[in-house]
Amino acid sequence: MPFIPRTKEEILADMIAFMRMNSTVTDYNVGSVARTILEAAALEDREQYMKMVQILKAFSYRTASSDNLDRRASDFNITRMPASQAYGNVIIMDDGLSRTYLTNDVTAGSSVLSVEDASVFSTPPITARFGEQTSSQEDVTISDVDLDNSTITLSSGLTYAHSGLSTIGTSTDEWELSAARVSEVSGDEPQVINSGIMVQAPPVGDLAAVKFTTTEAQILLNGNFQTEDVSILATNTGTGSNVGPKRINTFSTSAPFSNAKVVNTRATGGGIFAETDLQFAERIEETIGSLSGATVNAIISECRKVSVPLTNQKVGRVSLREEFVVNPDEPGDGRCTVFVDDGTGDFVAEYTTFPYGSINGALSGGEPTVQLDVAEGTLPDEGYIILDPGAITTEVVEYASIDYTGLLANIYLVGTVTNAYEDNTNFVYVEQLDDSTTQTQKFYTLPNIAIMEGDFQLFSDNGTTVAELTRFDPTVSNFATAEYLLAAGVGQVELIDLSSVPTASKLYTWYSHYDGLLEEVQRTVDGDIRNPTDYPGVKAAGVNLVVLPPNYVVVNIHFTLILNEGVDGAAERERADRITRNYMGELNCGESLVLTELIKRVKTSNVVDVIIHQPTSNISADDDEVLVVGSLVVT
Repeated sequence: MPFIPRTKEEILADMIAFMRMNSTVTDYNVGSVARTILEAAALEDREQYMKMVQILKAFSYRTASSDNLDRRASDFNITRMPASQAYGNVIIMDDGLSRTYLTNDVTAGSSVLSVEDASVFSTPPITARFGEQTSSQEDVTISDVDLDNSTITLSSGLTYAHSGLSTIGTSTDEWELSAARVSEVSGDEPQVINSGIMVQAPPVGDLAAVKFTTTEAQILLNGNFQTEDVSILATNTGTGSNVGPKRINTFSTSAPFSNAKVVNTRATGGGIFAETDLQFAERIEETIGSLSGATVNAIISECRKVSVPLTNQKVGRVSLREEFVVNPDEPGDGRCTVFVDDGTGDFVAEYTTFPYGSINGALSGGEPTVQLDVAEGTLPDEGYIILDPGAITTEVVEYASIDYTGLLANIYLVGTVTNAYEDNTNFVYVEQLDDSTTQTQKFYTLPNIAIMEGDFQLFSDNGTTVAELTRFDPTVSNFATAEYLLAAGVGQVELIDLSSVPTASKLYTWYSHYDGLLEEVQRTVDGDIRNPTDYPGVKAAGVNLVVLPPNYVVVNIHFTLILNEGVDGAAERERADRITRNYMGELNCGESLVLTELIKRVKTSNVVDVIIHQPTSNISADDDEVLVVGSLVVT
């Protein structure tokens, strides 16, 4: 039973009762000598009781608070999660740029184009940029401008097709219209945008401005309307620094250049308050329960600690699914899947995919050079490509150097092409896994981890033909025909039947792999033999565990606030927007959106009622799903 301290009156009453049982002549009335002595003793006893209670509370993480709780946690090497700042991205735009938009779709080769306003351009000839920051970006010379018909004439036809506003729609914000934009390239120096620029979501009513600092430098090329994403970090901590998209729209200090504009195209997230005593105590208990290691609690506990300082990302949500072995005779059957994201509701998993594309021009065989349709920087300076993967004439060629001309790359081979290939034949860049297999080696390790299974391909080249090997997939039970297994998390390949790969064959792989937060979590749970001190691992040996982003279920939310008379509606709607986004950001994988909980959070003393228009009922989620905000309308 818990220790309950006694009051001075209870102690005194017991002492007097005991004395009266043993004496009938002593005076115990108020003010008597005996009672005065007993009262002093009772006070001292009560003080001792209280000190014992305080000591007991301070030495248990279940009852300790503040610094005492921190000291108890330090016994287990656990520290309180500090408050964190929200992070996100903005784009910076040049509102002084001469620009207009195509009014209809145009095809490659077009030279006379209709635009919204041809008067924005200088006197021709001038250079114009089409399709800014898209794969079809190109610079073309405008030779004539017809103001009466609002058309422009190009000195040569377009290389690519471009979308017009009739396709994109005019209800969107200007930064979304890159595909239809036509801007003048004056040849001026690019705008250099340094880090440390202060931007903000302006104050609304009694809500203070939410300020952010850019954490990286950017360059706005001449002729471009907007930069790539610029990372930002809130100046204050807590959930109040999480704001919705398009809320950050002003500079709180001087702008980086004249006519500069700023906007966050997506919501910011990751801002949390410091862990409360109750939250900290619960996490201490979970951590103590996971000290045995290799348990579900242990894996989840370690995942929650992962962060990527370079991007300010941290694990916000995590769940684990165990898939038990269905057929013990089939290796690779059964595994664990950890689902994680950064809790922002707008998480995009980073990944790298090996390059691929097509060749430019037919090859008759024997050529020492191959020209590829790829932009500069697409391919490494040296490596291997497979020409026409999957065809009978497939072959691997090694190249030793590369140079680029516009959107074409010339690769110079070590040797020559053996077979003939038609123009636009596909190619893939591959990584050599082994240059000469043996009949005793079953396991091969990739240089990367966190492999995206759906993209992985393994090729065997025995010197005459290239064949794609068949991977074991437990979802289709193809063990009888499978030639290898893939442990995607650790990046390891196991050959099932060594006879399926001739001795002295070369092995090549094409794949995609996760970077950033997912890679860091994968390395944390699996361990890294290259750095065992920082990554000792937590899962049991032999467990096939992969880390994936959850599936996102987009929830559109629309509700109306009924306010007290005289209340600032704009401030209450902005407050409700932030509260709703924070609530959705707290939902873990598999947790449901409960409308009564949303109403309870949104309803303040200024709000008489909350009328939910959408959704009309609670929204549930599976254990691999996370509910995220789609459109959020507060009226």
